[in-house]
Amino acid sequence: MTASEPHAIPTATKVISSPRPSRSARTVVLLILAVAMSGVMMLGQTSVAQARAVRVQDREIAQLAEEALEALSLWRSDESPAHYVAYLEGRDLVARGIASQLNVDSTSLEDAWRELPLVRQVVTLTAVAQTGIKYRYLGKDPDEGFDCSGLTGFAWNAAGLTIGTYSRAQYLAATRVPRELAQAGDLFWYPGHIGMYLGADDIIIHAPFTGRNVEIRQMTPKRIRNVRFASPLN
Repeated sequence: MTASEPHAIPTATKVISSPRPSRSARTVVLLILAVAMSGVMMLGQTSVAQARAVRVQDREIAQLAEEALEALSLWRSDESPAHYVAYLEGRDLVARGIASQLNVDSTSLEDAWRELPLVRQVVTLTAVAQTGIKYRYLGKDPDEGFDCSGLTGFAWNAAGLTIGTYSRAQYLAATRVPRELAQAGDLFWYPGHIGMYLGADDIIIHAPFTGRNVEIRQMTPKRIRNVRFASPLN
């Protein structure tokens, strides 16, 4: 430093009084931010991947149900033993797919479905075939989506039975049954919502609300305490 630079020291003092991070410090901060952002992005990607996996699995179960119903339709038209066997095998595959998704033993669901009258099997598989369809208020078919009573009405209509439009009306028109006697195809109801019981292990299918799709799930003990069951077959 020379005498020709009288302002060098004050300038240096000014810089120190307004500190800025060194290049190495800035690099560390940027690295931390990059790691944090990548973590958020990975979490987001994981959530999206998981959601897609659920949707894919739902549609796979729905496809199995559709194939079983198609085999049943073929058997009804030609009474071919091969088509009937294909239906029985397809029905059991649906039960196993549901059990696998919910991480439960498939035996009780398979056994429950084998004991059903054919009309209830049709209703049950028709409902399952809608798994993954979007919720839509007042929706009554797969093309537009379903609300809760639209789904149950559609499934029972496939078996030739009209059960009404709204959830409370469907429940009141049906015959109340105790939980331990409820079968696949029976309705479960609590104020404001209705769905279908699948016959074992408290497993149900329903159209929940806007933003969700038709889904299969297991009711919690807390929910079961507030649920009523009813059979549309009087």
